[in-house]
Amino acid sequence: MKKIFIYVAAMIFANPLYASPPADFGAGLMVGSMVSITGKHWLDQKGAVDFGVGFSGSNGTAIYTDYLYHIPGIFGGGTRFGRETVGYIGGGVGIAFWDSSYECGRWGCDRRRDDSGTGVFLRGIVGFEWFPKPTRFGVFAELGPTLLVVPDTSGDLDIGIGGRYYF
Repeated sequence: MKKIFIYVAAMIFANPLYASPPADFGAGLMVGSMVSITGKHWLDQKGAVDFGVGFSGSNGTAIYTDYLYHIPGIFGGGTRFGRETVGYIGGGVGIAFWDSSYECGRWGCDRRRDDSGTGVFLRGIVGFEWFPKPTRFGVFAELGPTLLVVPDTSGDLDIGIGGRYYF
């Protein structure tokens, strides 16, 4: 009986209390403000770089990268979901290309002034990622402000949910 108790105690205390990614690199998809092909590379236990290429309909493309600082246990450790989920906050930069020469509504598309170009934007991100054990997947949701700084100044709010497979 004593050996069983020691074995069970060792198994409980050997497992980390909070989530960690199943591997250092993940790739997947995100939907929301844009549809993106996304990747994430973990630098250490709390830091990661994510990056992606996003598409907004037929008239816009964005390439971005962010540094993310992770906060383990953001949902507490009392539930399995809480132990398998990390929150994150971060920021980054990107470049966008757009061509909005047409404005489409419910009844069709109308030509409007030529609005195409290239711009640089800054973004802030807050979100969380869930690593359901024992899979190699991560499921995430995030949102944050985006500020276009070149060629004009304007803002937006990015929202997305997605998943990644970790290699």
